[in-house]
Amino acid sequence: MFKDKAQIEGSYKTVRIFLINLINQIRRIFMAKTKEKETAVKKGNEGSNEKLEIAAYFHWQNRGCPNNDEMCDWTEAEKELTGAS
Repeated sequence: MFKDKAQIEGSYKTVRIFLINLINQIRRIFMAKTKEKETAVKKGNEGSNEKLEIAAYFHWQNRGCPNNDEMCDWTEAEKELTGAS
């Protein structure tokens, strides 16, 4: 396949450059998506159901991740988001 060491090194450099470019592309896409999400949250455009799910998840985690008591976390999240007591 390869005739000499120089050919192997050339192929290595080509693959390395390709992978570095690919990683940089993925980083740019990830950063753009992250900025989109942050902007949506700041503007309040994030779905209220998603906010509720996230809040309920954090309540569940803070309680030690118990089983069979999801409604408690959901209710607490609703109260938190609506400002109810």
